Amino acid sequence: NNIIHDNDGAGIRAESSSLSVFSNNTLFNNAWGGIRLGGGIYLGEGDTSYGNIISNNIAHHGRNGIWTWGVTNTNSYVGNILYNNENGLAIEASNNSLMINNTIYSNNNGILVHLGPEEEDKAPYNNTIAKNIVYDNFKNGISIQYGKENNIENNLIYNNNEYGVYTEVSSFKTNVMFNELRGHILGNGYDDGSGNIYSNNYYDDWSGSGSYLIDGSANNQDPTPNANPNHMSSISLTIENNNNQTLSGNVFISWNHSVDTFSHSITYSVLYSPNDGISWITVVSDLTEMNYTLNTSIIADGTNVSFKVQGIDELGFVTQVITNDTYQIANSLHTLSLSVNSPNDVQSRIMTISWLEATDSWGHELVYDLYYSNDNGNTWEFLALDLTSTSFNWDTTTVNNGEYIIKVVARDTEGASIEAFSLSFAIENIISTASPDPTTLGESSTIPPSSSGASLNLNIVGLFIALTAFVILN
Repeated sequence: NNIIHDNDGAGIRAESSSLSVFSNNTLFNNAWGGIRLGGGIYLGEGDTSYGNIISNNIAHHGRNGIWTWGVTNTNSYVGNILYNNENGLAIEASNNSLMINNTIYSNNNGILVHLGPEEEDKAPYNNTIAKNIVYDNFKNGISIQYGKENNIENNLIYNNNEYGVYTEVSSFKTNVMFNELRGHILGNGYDDGSGNIYSNNYYDDWSGSGSYLIDGSANNQDPTPNANPNHMSSISLTIENNNNQTLSGNVFISWNHSVDTFSHSITYSVLYSPNDGISWITVVSDLTEMNYTLNTSIIADGTNVSFKVQGIDELGFVTQVITNDTYQIANSLHTLSLSVNSPNDVQSRIMTISWLEATDSWGHELVYDLYYSNDNGNTWEFLALDLTSTSFNWDTTTVNNGEYIIKVVARDTEGASIEAFSLSFAIENIISTASPDPTTLGESSTIPPSSSGASLNLNIVGLFIALTAFVILN
């Protein structure tokens, strides 16, 4: 409960101190920092400081907010507020210590764990840095130098000017897990060490699939990044007024409140994707309610959409949920139109079947299938499938003479289809006979069809007829 300021050395300096408590002090403008704990260069190799508790202090505008220098063990640094120092919390050659629930900002480095210059053979090990809020520091949020088997877990680390977590040269087997990292200028993580493990961290720039690559020469990666921040509970999403994944009119979208363990305020945004999540379009943002009524007329009919709701806390961390299903917007009736140019009465050899290009009211691409029937439409045989043109040449010599009907089916990419039919027409392929006349050797004579001798136009212009069509909607 002291206010300590404007000293040439440390605000509080304890050497070879054990089982002491330093709490609720305010320290500022001290040349060597707020609290300096440990033997430093004054202690022999066998001397230690251990079991000290440094809690709920405020230290600012000094060399280091809290500075442990020398061989120290099992100290606890809890609930301190450290800002505008060279380093917020600097731990040198410390082992088995706990740094928890500190708020550290606007320093050079937020938390620095490293060797002291006189302790090169004593790398700090088995220290735990957990549940701290580390932000807006001019270099790195948390930096480990020459440490081994240290743990960085469940920290909120954001908006630092270099990296969120930096495991430097000779850092070994550092566990970096369940941290939340966002908004760092150079990157969320950097690893120059060996055997360091990054896992289950939240990265604001993760693509959403696969591993997250960590910068640095170690070529490390987090194989299991978290999609949502740990300090924000997940959201569940309900789309109401849907009928077989088809939406029209006003659609009520609702979700549950995300709980922020730091009690940050949260606002919500509603987005949709017309392309399976490749890009997202914001419908509304800055909502404080847990529901929104969407007027689906803002989205083109026939569009298949996914929906996403994001909860954004006041620090910019985002939790989100995306619908598993896609929904088709259908405010107007999906219609197809199609008509066939009917052939002339009698056909032979190669005949051209043609039809007008079908139209789809939702602008989907179309393909055509052709069928013929010689029993007045009771059964159908296919001629061609998946045509993209509007004509087809049919070699009628492959079928028997008789009365036929043509059916054209237009299909769109969403499974809707429509059929159109020609009028009945006859196929009469003429029987060819060889001529015995030597002067006509190699030519043939023909027996005319028994029907009228009207000429046949093989490039059918045909008669345009009114057709009855129906739509099959999936």
